[in-house]
Amino acid sequence: MVKASTGVALIDSLLGGGLSENSATMIYGPCFVGKEVFARLFLLQGLRQGVPAVAVVTDCTANQLRAQMAAMDPQFPTYERKGLLHVVDAYSSSIEAPPTEPADGLALGDLRRLSGAIRHAQKKAGEKSPHHRLLFDSASTLLAVSEARDAFRFLQAVVGRSRLAGATSALTLRQGMHTDQTVHAVKHLVDGIVEFRNERGKRMLQVEAADLSDSTGWVDYRFDVSGLEITGSFAGGRIRGHRG
Repeated sequence: MVKASTGVALIDSLLGGGLSENSATMIYGPCFVGKEVFARLFLLQGLRQGVPAVAVVTDCTANQLRAQMAAMDPQFPTYERKGLLHVVDAYSSSIEAPPTEPADGLALGDLRRLSGAIRHAQKKAGEKSPHHRLLFDSASTLLAVSEARDAFRFLQAVVGRSRLAGATSALTLRQGMHTDQTVHAVKHLVDGIVEFRNERGKRMLQVEAADLSDSTGWVDYRFDVSGLEITGSFAGGRIRGHRG
């Protein structure tokens, strides 16, 4: 089975090389725990390997996303010049920011137009490679501004079309914004979960995936603007070490 590296060595080792190609993963946790860093690292690792990426952003502008990714990898402008990154900006119009993308100006609540913009971006990515990566950041904002049934139907369609288009996809979901029923409903759309938590200042994550017999258990990590590092060991002795 072909794998897509997450950019975190120990997580890749646990998963036999990374996330399964054409799978969908939910990145779940509260604010300020590094889940967005992990999500961007997932895209960057693909870009480093020449794999195109589609980023759908609902909480930052396209230029803010670019600045964040450039801070993580000085080579990021090179990937941009190669036309490997396609951004669907569903945030700028909400703050009346100047447009920087062809799809700028679309409203997050306009699901039909947003769907068309994602399809167009994925088509452009498909012209570069038979496989690409897609990040939807964040599903929480979509769920907050749309009717729940419409939002789930939309996310289900995005995930399904992405699989058919050769995309390995990830979506972020913010803990504390949704009922347990909503979180479980989103879980049914994906093949795995990377979950983050912060207990009394101690940051931990765990991984669940369809090709793992059970969850990894919680493991310590640390992060900064440049990336994320596993600092503990996964449960059951399956992975030991201190570099991520």
